[in-house]
Amino acid sequence: MRPADGAAFFGVGAAAGVWYNRLRMDTRKTPAARALVTASYSGYYIFERSGDGATGVARLKRGAFRSRDPLSVPVAGDFVELEPNPAGESRILSVCPRKTAFIRRDPSGSGRRAQVLAANFDYVFIFAGCDRPFAPGRLERAFALSRQSGAEAVVVLSKADLADARELEELAECARRAAPGAAVVPLSSKTGAGVETLRALLAPGRVAVLLGESGAGKSTLLNALAGKRVADTGEVRAKDAKGRHTTTAREFSRLPSGGAAIDTPGLREIGLHEAAEGIGDAFADVESLFAGCRFSDCSHGSEPGCAVRAAIEDGSLDPERWESYLKYSAESRSRGRERRGGWRKARR
Repeated sequence: MRPADGAAFFGVGAAAGVWYNRLRMDTRKTPAARALVTASYSGYYIFERSGDGATGVARLKRGAFRSRDPLSVPVAGDFVELEPNPAGESRILSVCPRKTAFIRRDPSGSGRRAQVLAANFDYVFIFAGCDRPFAPGRLERAFALSRQSGAEAVVVLSKADLADARELEELAECARRAAPGAAVVPLSSKTGAGVETLRALLAPGRVAVLLGESGAGKSTLLNALAGKRVADTGEVRAKDAKGRHTTTAREFSRLPSGGAAIDTPGLREIGLHEAAEGIGDAFADVESLFAGCRFSDCSHGSEPGCAVRAAIEDGSLDPERWESYLKYSAESRSRGRERRGGWRKARR
């Protein structure tokens, strides 16, 4: 190679190096952005970016999440850090610490895994339809998990127009016994009763998650709060008051009041997963008796001086409530040690 040719070659190489470095700078990863997950569908996540409100679709970044930890996966209501990609799918890098999370036992598989239904809410609206038999055990479970989440529970007696005044009061009293301390709100989509009471709770920045059986009226309430149709509704079967699953995914919806609601598909099962604190909150009246027992390690069986047995005998503690407490505590303990996640610490 002649000297002139060598100089030209190295000149071209230097120019190519400059071009490559500029290209690498131009294609650097976009800085991570914070976003709100509004829904998820089969591994795809719909998000709303903080700041400008831009929406998009994202998937989990490979290797960024622990596949065996279901609590690490984002759900509706979660804030996440992601790599934006205006030309296609963005990548979710991590889930921000949760202030609240509704966690139940995963009804699929062995039942030993947890399932997060929603995150970062202030209220849990627990629906109990007046068109079906009242299930105190179901309400007790939902209330315990609501307390475990760190949010405030509200019992919604939906389809209240189907019950007369006496029946409605009896249902409300049953709800108060199953969920002591929770507000009980009769709701009717036909008369509008209860809508404004629930709307007032969802002030700017406040979020509620709607939980209940299929056909209980969750989507109907969401449409009433939004002032327009944002969720599909369906008829219920007359023979068993069961509804079709018109809501197929958990979705975050902003409301004109400035608040928001997370609608969920109907729940067939509400299994307790490591919910000792929530059970303690929901059954505070029961646990308060323990301090009155003669022995600190009282098993509340045949020991003398047992305050629990005394309360059952004098009628101040309903035997069925005591049995429910024992049942739920045993179910919760069977799921493993109590998890102390960041979302639990954040509410203290």
